[in-house]
Amino acid sequence: TVVTCPTDKDTFCMKNKCNPDNGKCSMTPANTGKTCDDKNLCTLADTCDTNGQCKGTPKVCDDHNKCTNDECEPATGDCTTTTVDCDDTNVCTIDSCDPTTGCGHVDVSCDDRNTCTDDVCQKAGLACPGIKEMDSQGTRLDYQCCHIPRTEQQCDDNNVCTKNDTCDIHGECHGTAQDCNDNIDCTHDYCVPAGQQCYRQAGSSGIPEADWGCCHEPDNRACVDTNPCTIDSCSASTGCRHVYKDCNDDDPCTNDSCDSRTGDCRNTAVNCDDGNSATRDYCVPYNQRCPAPAQDAPRQETPENRAPPYRCCHDDKT
Repeated sequence: TVVTCPTDKDTFCMKNKCNPDNGKCSMTPANTGKTCDDKNLCTLADTCDTNGQCKGTPKVCDDHNKCTNDECEPATGDCTTTTVDCDDTNVCTIDSCDPTTGCGHVDVSCDDRNTCTDDVCQKAGLACPGIKEMDSQGTRLDYQCCHIPRTEQQCDDNNVCTKNDTCDIHGECHGTAQDCNDNIDCTHDYCVPAGQQCYRQAGSSGIPEADWGCCHEPDNRACVDTNPCTIDSCSASTGCRHVYKDCNDDDPCTNDSCDSRTGDCRNTAVNCDDGNSATRDYCVPYNQRCPAPAQDAPRQETPENRAPPYRCCHDDKT
């Protein structure tokens, strides 16, 4: 008897056939490798496979843009695109997409350029453990920057007139005043910040002491010694100087001195009077000879055992 198998479940790629070995009907792959239609417009080159399935190669819908999700619509076979969601749910990142590389997540910058604070980002509405500061751009209000003071941290307040700069509890950098005392009594000691200048009085080199920092300004008035025969001045490096006034008139036949009461120079003529009314007495520099027949005065020694810079001459009046 010929077995007739029901065909209601047959497809082009799968048939209900009788197995000659046992006489029973079973679904058997058919038309393997032949063209078929899987009713899916998003596949190409549909064929029957060895399992009795009609399958095709998926249609590629790639627009080469990593910022889109590309899909094929089975009903129409058209490619469709949707925008990639790059939100990483982290409010402290700036999320963006690059068509070449895809999603990127850059940390929000909370840097306040202050070495005295630790800068952190957190969700808006939470209490900052330090100084609170909102986003300066004002374009996003879902996060906030917190600047936590780094107490006792070494820092630089950019002031040359302070030292031992440290961060305080408010996140500010402060130092103690520089000690500019040079232990010279006749100088005014002070400090000027960078960008300003010390006193412009030039020293022996013609160069001012400094442009900024500690300044030591000489004050000649602090060196006045009540002696009118001294020139009193202050040196920024050595202190008070008292230089005896030079009353030398370059005339060897005068005695040069300073009046200790007035400070005026006195230049009095050398006394060559020999007590002899018969002679004319006068003075000449010691490197000259008295004209004949004048007589040279006896050589007199100074306390330093040096001959005076003059000699007295005595002409016979007769």
